[in-house]
Amino acid sequence: MKRINKYLRVEKLDLSGLKLKTDIWVVRANDGNSLGEVKWYGPWRQYALLPILGTVFNRDCLTALAGFLHEVNESHRRDVAEVRKTSKALKELDR
Repeated sequence: MKRINKYLRVEKLDLSGLKLKTDIWVVRANDGNSLGEVKWYGPWRQYALLPILGTVFNRDCLTALAGFLHEVNESHRRDVAEVRKTSKALKELDR
């Protein structure tokens, strides 16, 4: 569990038993209530917040969530670039 500001924390779900390519985080309030999920949104090709209907966020919470989204999207892009680089190197070895 990672605290992203004084009101919110994110919890990465353990999806090791599933064959998913991307991660999912649950956004929680300090009292443990779920406020939504951060997960891959294919049409936008990036992680996005999918809030639970009726949740309300103030500016500080939105800023923290935007920072977290930036962090996970940059991490994902680096991971994809590394996989492509490795895959390209392996193809060169096969020649």
